[in-house]
Amino acid sequence: LMNTTKTGVAREYPVTEFFQGILDQLPKNNSNLVFVRSKDGKRYTSKDINAIWHKACEAAGVLPFKLYNGVRHSKARNLLENGESFDMVAEVLGHASVDMTRRFYADMPMNRIKEALQNVRNRKRE
Repeated sequence: LMNTTKTGVAREYPVTEFFQGILDQLPKNNSNLVFVRSKDGKRYTSKDINAIWHKACEAAGVLPFKLYNGVRHSKARNLLENGESFDMVAEVLGHASVDMTRRFYADMPMNRIKEALQNVRNRKRE
């Protein structure tokens, strides 16, 4: 998979066997895109995806958060909790330096994050 970073650098991501299995099950289309809008066959924009995400959050009764940032932070935390190095996490996230990764994740204990997320959900239910 290819992506362009916010700095305009093309970045290639490896496809795992698990993910390839999912891709193989998707309907084929006449595009190099994985997901296309059914109404016009064009790619989903970030605005499209955010609108879908916000509707899903509303339906689930949770406060929406920025999907892209949430996925990145979750991925980084998951890697660190499973013993990957800060160097590896920096590479996966595309950070220019491992120092940036350490700044964001070194002092972020997971129990506090889980507690904060639970508090948000509890407030939404009240």
